[in-house]
Amino acid sequence: MELILAILFGVVCGSIPAVVGAIMDELEIGMIGFVASTVSALFFSLYGAIPVGILFALYILRHARTKRFTRNRMAEVIPFPIEKARRATSLS
Repeated sequence: MELILAILFGVVCGSIPAVVGAIMDELEIGMIGFVASTVSALFFSLYGAIPVGILFALYILRHARTKRFTRNRMAEVIPFPIEKARRATSLS
């Protein structure tokens, strides 16, 4: 019975980073948080599931916010000569 409750606690606490990850377009990290919260609940019950779920949710929020406000550095490093490409493909 205790094992079933631990798994239930892990799923409930792991759903927090999964939902936050789905909302913030970071579903991979959210699923990793779900699995980590469930596994930590098996070992440490609520004392492991709650902190892991909260930490993953905070990480997702922070990572999504910094990803949204940083510029794409690859576009600055490799400029694409769009005008030269347009002139080369025009038939006139």
